[in-house]
Amino acid sequence: MAQRRPSTSHIISGNHENHITNSIETCQYCHPMQNFRTSSDFVKHLRDSHCTKEGGSYVCRYGSNGVCNCLPLEGVSEPDYEAHVAKYHVNVVSKEVPEEWSVYLAAQNLSAVLNDPIRGKQTNMFTKKWGDYFVEKVKIEKSPHLDNVEWGDFEVYLKRIGKRFKRHQRLAHLNYDPHTSEPNVV
Repeated sequence: MAQRRPSTSHIISGNHENHITNSIETCQYCHPMQNFRTSSDFVKHLRDSHCTKEGGSYVCRYGSNGVCNCLPLEGVSEPDYEAHVAKYHVNVVSKEVPEEWSVYLAAQNLSAVLNDPIRGKQTNMFTKKWGDYFVEKVKIEKSPHLDNVEWGDFEVYLKRIGKRFKRHQRLAHLNYDPHTSEPNVV
């Protein structure tokens, strides 16, 4: 269980179990942990060590596994990056020691993965990777709310459609021209 550290948004004086003395900000993802006396030093550290510039966009890498969960992965402009750092990383009221990374932290929202507009519809997402045995085969019981439908219930419909289909076949065989009223016999 992770120990809760006191807030670093105010100056901490004295010794603490992590030996933080007179620091305002602490980088939680650098090893060994680095302490900064001013917020501007911490912001400079974030830009130098936890930010990448891809094209004209700035991508924040201050988080577990180098991914900030508060900023889009596509990146933002420089003023937006500075506003992001000020809002989410500098002078945050309660910072906790990050948990050790485990495979469960890599979990994603399943509906977000399936409805991702970039990837399109993925109907075979599970069976493509793990085969047909991934999908459970469950017998679906009859519903008490639905009537029992037999083939005999379709006889009237099939007779009516059968007459239309025969007429359609006959006209298609005659090569009927829709622009004239005369059929073209082949």
